[in-house]
Amino acid sequence: MSDKYVSHGNTYNGDGSSPDPATSDGGVGAWNDILAIMTAAPIYGTLTGGDTVHVRTQISGTDITISITADKTVLKRGSKDDGPIEWVFDDGTVWSGDSGILTIREDSDCSFIVDEYNIFTGKNKNLKILGNLTNAHHYDYLITKDHTVFREIALETESNTSEYVTKLLLIDQNSHTVFINCLLYERRFYSSGSYPFIDLGSYGSTVYFINCEFKTDFSSIDTPGLIDPNNLGGIIYIIGGKTTGMNSNRPFVRDTNTTWGSLSRVRFINFDLEGKVINSFGKTTDYTTDIYGVNLRNPYNSFYGSQRGFTEWERGNSYPVLNAELPDGTSWSYRIITQDDSVTYVTAPYSAVELLKLYADSPDTKKITVELLINQSISNPKKAEYFIEVGYSKDGGGYQVDVSEIDFTSVLETSSASWDTVSYGGYTYDKYKIELDTSENIRQYSMIAVRLFVGRAKVNDHDYIFVDPDITIGAV
Repeated sequence: MSDKYVSHGNTYNGDGSSPDPATSDGGVGAWNDILAIMTAAPIYGTLTGGDTVHVRTQISGTDITISITADKTVLKRGSKDDGPIEWVFDDGTVWSGDSGILTIREDSDCSFIVDEYNIFTGKNKNLKILGNLTNAHHYDYLITKDHTVFREIALETESNTSEYVTKLLLIDQNSHTVFINCLLYERRFYSSGSYPFIDLGSYGSTVYFINCEFKTDFSSIDTPGLIDPNNLGGIIYIIGGKTTGMNSNRPFVRDTNTTWGSLSRVRFINFDLEGKVINSFGKTTDYTTDIYGVNLRNPYNSFYGSQRGFTEWERGNSYPVLNAELPDGTSWSYRIITQDDSVTYVTAPYSAVELLKLYADSPDTKKITVELLINQSISNPKKAEYFIEVGYSKDGGGYQVDVSEIDFTSVLETSSASWDTVSYGGYTYDKYKIELDTSENIRQYSMIAVRLFVGRAKVNDHDYIFVDPDITIGAV
């Protein structure tokens, strides 16, 4: 494990062992061509797994820009045993006084491909991978493969007023990639919505975006979605970060995967989202993306979606509320909608939401109640179509799961609960409840988990169900 050095544009190509300029080719000093070192074995010196390569970003006050017109691949030289190659883009720490931005600019239909076991570490986005496509064409500017990490870099398209088909990023199949504190900036668009900003490969990919900013200049554009998880079994984690410049109607996730059994997953945690979550919730039977978010801001607070339905709470959307309150005193409820009857039905119900509550009373059997509002267009809701599964710790040890009555002929029990309103979006709702008596004594100071299943398909896009998250624990 050694420190190596690249000062792009130096007169002589050194052996990479020193940040100083070499006085002859092969002499002690920095390599002088960053692309040559990334894409081929060095002519002088060595580069092996575990090495750290310091990359100069500025020479005598002038930022370094490198143009490529054909695909370039950063080679795999590390391994799980030796470790990766880490490329550190210098902020003046090694080359004092020279703290600039190194730009890799793609000036033709080409990709910058990063193979396995490579880490790119920028400082304040001082590495920029810039797509500068000059033809109306779709291209993947950055392609990442397995075991790759990018820290504090910028991935951007060049500004252009014409309509160009561009994808910034493609995660290769069966690859695991991490982006930390990065900027992903889309300055071009394709108005037909054919291509997303970021695309997963054909299957098995995982990507983490941690505290990243997703930026676009096209606030008036509703399509396409920024990310397409069109991937068999792929998963996207978006943890922290934000969007900037998005239209409130533009979806962040664009679902195009129409293959059943090939579920993709998207997970949001603590993310500032300006637009919609996804393009197709409650709209299409082709939807095969499993998606949920926790503490989404502007506007969502939480949501969950799968193949059979979608559950959300949106701050400020005036949902009917009953008992549940957030720590700041805000009343809230879940809004649920299922898919149509080709996807959601009584023997294939939507696992809509899990409700948790601490049980602090003395050990005893209890009556668990979940309160619902159901759109009046959903007539005669049956107990087999709406039921709960209740899990809890038994007083004598072990765990018990009870299920409410599943009856294909009996209608849900009506409720007299005092919701603040039974109207939403110009439609009227009926009050129902689902009750269950536990079969065992519940252990004191343990958690009760209640999962609601909905096996009734929507007929209209406004066929919502509202659920009070504050389950009632009462006497049997």
